[in-house]
Amino acid sequence: MWCFWRALFASLIVGFYLLLSKRNFLRGIRSGDFLLFILFGSVGIGFNYLGFIASLNYLKVATALLILYTFPSMVVILGSFFLGERISRVKVISLVLSMLGLSILLGWDISFSPVGYAWAFLSAVGNATYALVGRKLSGRVDSMKALFWGFSFGALFLLIILLLTKGVVRVPELRELKYLLGLSFLSTFLPYMFFLFSFKYLEAGKASIGALSEIPLTTFLAFLFFGESLGFNHIFGGSLVVLSIILLMKGGG
Repeated sequence: MWCFWRALFASLIVGFYLLLSKRNFLRGIRSGDFLLFILFGSVGIGFNYLGFIASLNYLKVATALLILYTFPSMVVILGSFFLGERISRVKVISLVLSMLGLSILLGWDISFSPVGYAWAFLSAVGNATYALVGRKLSGRVDSMKALFWGFSFGALFLLIILLLTKGVVRVPELRELKYLLGLSFLSTFLPYMFFLFSFKYLEAGKASIGALSEIPLTTFLAFLFFGESLGFNHIFGGSLVVLSIILLMKGGG
């Protein structure tokens, strides 16, 4: 349920910004772009949320995350077909290093569930779609407009799923609203916005590999602010992920 509200509130945040900046929601957008927006929102955002949340009913968080973060591999491969991005040696080495580092960081305590794997894979497909379509739109469509339509169609998709599975949409209570708004801004709007903005400067494959830095960064911040333990696997695994990103940026692959 919260996924729908997060996508909806994120859409309202972007819409409010567009209104304040007096931008026309439709100017510069072709009719054919709406097919991309539907794909961007329903698959790119909707599948990502739906798949990951559903996978947690069957898998441990670490296992779900490992499958989710295979999405850069999809982007690197599919980007060569749909976006003409080159699969270089540096990009492949960086991808292998980052996935190895992520595996070490998250640990090897893997849970088994074919249904859980399917849901987590759906989430990875969502992230990959967001990257590929976002890169396709970047440079031609105003990023904030693309984000608005993406969140809007994502919220609509999640609303339909919610109605089909639950039959009703519960309105958040007042005490829940402040947390939901915080999540919508910090964990939905900002990450998706920065990821989309990165496509103006980076290939979809490079940006996706760079997105793997989220896990070691989150681990370090949890240690810094919440006193969570920081073991050798976190330090070594996180270092490999950071090294892979440095290699990718320096190597120019």
